[in-house]
Amino acid sequence: AVMRSGQPGAVLLIDLDGFKAINDLHGHEAGDLLLVQVAQRLQAELREIDTVARLGGDEFVVIFDELGGDSTQISSQARAVAEKIRAALAQPFCLSDDDATKAVACSASIGVAMFTRQGPGALDAMRLADQAMYEAKHAGGNQVKMV
Repeated sequence: AVMRSGQPGAVLLIDLDGFKAINDLHGHEAGDLLLVQVAQRLQAELREIDTVARLGGDEFVVIFDELGGDSTQISSQARAVAEKIRAALAQPFCLSDDDATKAVACSASIGVAMFTRQGPGALDAMRLADQAMYEAKHAGGNQVKMV
């Protein structure tokens, strides 16, 4: 699915900040519900041709295919969408259990890397986005880092 058109795109790696604490405090069912809501928020911010998948645990990958323009415009588009995703995930999540509904905060660290036909391929971009995501997490989370 990546680079179907041969046009440039971007890879976003998203890691939830504080997910383990939420899972431990509220239980695995609440954690699963949170992951479902994260996936729904991601889908709401994306185009039909974009791809979103859960890599496991609390990590997600988003692939933007067919981004138009030069490298500066593509980078700008990817950053804008990554910031929209960051903002959407920073909003409180409503988790229900048998007793009550809880509002839970859970932000995200996001790494972004571009791929092109001439430059890094999608696999290289995944590795670069992973490094950028860890930089975002180590810098305190709830932010976007681009490489």
